Amino acid sequence: MFATPFYCNETNRLIAAGVDGAMYCFEPKGNPLIPSGEPGDMTLRWRESVSESPIFSSPSKFVNKGDASTMIVGSHDGFVRRISLCGDILWKVDVGGAVFSSPFCCLQWSIVTTTAGDIVVLDNSNGTVKTRRKMAAEIYSSAVLNNGCVFVGCRDDFIHCLRS
Repeated sequence: MFATPFYCNETNRLIAAGVDGAMYCFEPKGNPLIPSGEPGDMTLRWRESVSESPIFSSPSKFVNKGDASTMIVGSHDGFVRRISLCGDILWKVDVGGAVFSSPFCCLQWSIVTTTAGDIVVLDNSNGTVKTRRKMAAEIYSSAVLNNGCVFVGCRDDFIHCLRS
């Protein structure tokens, strides 16, 4: 695993992405805040193969009002997927380049970056590409949003600030 897992408070489970293209869901035994560090301290609840390519992107939790929590994750095959906390793929969209970074999720949309140098904004409800911006070089970093500006590091050796 190259990606950072996330802990889901609603389910008391840890979700992780693997280089084998699968998503994993683990349930910690005992108090997850005081791990014993012993092997076998977590139970594998499910494993779902979601991609035939490695997943280096860390899954980002997405919560929509009235909906159950889901996650958005990119993969080396150039697809971004919205996945339920049970491992079901709700949608997937081709963003035109490998996604190594973690998506930045808001209520209505997510921002993903690609190694092809694209910043892509996706509609969280159905995966529709809302907008795309081509940068001068590859992007391996995650984008962040602050005060209406999208910040992202690029292989052109600059951090770019784009107004949303």
